[in-house]
Amino acid sequence: LRTEAIRPLGEETVDAVQFMADLYRAGQDSDVFDWTPTSNNRLLLSGKGSLIVNAISAIRTADNLQLPFADDLWLWPIPTGPGGRIAPAQYTHVYSIWSFAKNTEAAEKFIADLCTASEKAVLASKLFQYPSFPGAFPAKKLYQAAAADTTPPKGKYTILTTIASTHTRNLGYPGHTTAAVDETLRTFLLPRMFAQVSQGKLSARESVRATAYEMKKIWRRQRHADG
Repeated sequence: LRTEAIRPLGEETVDAVQFMADLYRAGQDSDVFDWTPTSNNRLLLSGKGSLIVNAISAIRTADNLQLPFADDLWLWPIPTGPGGRIAPAQYTHVYSIWSFAKNTEAAEKFIADLCTASEKAVLASKLFQYPSFPGAFPAKKLYQAAAADTTPPKGKYTILTTIASTHTRNLGYPGHTTAAVDETLRTFLLPRMFAQVSQGKLSARESVRATAYEMKKIWRRQRHADG
């Protein structure tokens, strides 16, 4: 989602959008258009789904509820695509201090202390939350925590010791996470780009062109806001 990447989006994007439209028509149903952040979990936990792209919350829930198929659920790296085996970070937390804050020094110290104490947060979340700074929870300790998890089958969560550093990328990769990237994702421009073609409202090329136009407006507005 770099500025360069939307000028133009390219034939690869048109092909990807068309592929998803063909996939929908070949075997999906209209439920995909009502997808929410919890739909992945609900699909898997209902026993109907066999694969989801999601954080570990779905499997942790199955473990906690002792569902009959919980022991058959495993974590695997994201499937390999034309651009490699790349998974976006699902959520990224950002700490900031208002410019009109009355005690910025204390606020800065609080954020620093919070980040350096990330090990406790990671363990309390059962390895769901990861620290912003790897040094706050060294890889060796992460490995030990994952290896110590006794949830059957043994070793289910061991993959967490490597997947974050080898496959996970920030939102906006290969660029940076910016306000423009956030607005693009928050307004669901990309899912809409796919949906309009699957629903027969636009051709793949028309949908990509319309999405590129909307993204350019966002980038232009954000650059203006940044001064």
